Amino acid sequence: MDKKKKDLLLRLKTTQGHIGGIIKMIEEEKECLDILTQVSAIRASLGKIESSILELYLRKCLNQSLQEENKQEEIVEKLSKIFSRILK
Repeated sequence: MDKKKKDLLLRLKTTQGHIGGIIKMIEEEKECLDILTQVSAIRASLGKIESSILELYLRKCLNQSLQEENKQEEIVEKLSKIFSRILK
């Protein structure tokens, strides 16, 4: 497993742990500001995860497609779908 994939999995597991922490905070009726602070941290982490996945996709999948002839339209279509989902 390469370093970028390991880093991505570690970030996902860390975020998963933070979500568990928020569940516990809600169950224990912790202060809303503290809970929202954790939610904000998770949102930032998910943004970094999204960027990492996009980078991995661009490097691996699209590079592979570029090596094949007549794949330009397919690549443009894939990129269009990805960015439309990300930019919602």
